[in-house]
Amino acid sequence: MRLANARQQAIEKYLWNDKEGWYADYDLKSHKVRNQLTAAALFPLYVNAASRERATKVAAAAESRLP
Repeated sequence: MRLANARQQAIEKYLWNDKEGWYADYDLKSHKVRNQLTAAALFPLYVNAASRERATKVAAAAESRLP
């Protein structure tokens, strides 16, 4: 359980884009955060790692900006 909590905290700390209202993607090859909206932004919602408030923001961003 501690590992899951640590992972959730890392997602919030490193991947949450408060200005845009979605979770960024992490590029494993370049080891950098890609600050563009992709389907990966929905992953924290899928694994129930996002708060209700953030999940609502991500859902709204995805509905309006993803094809």
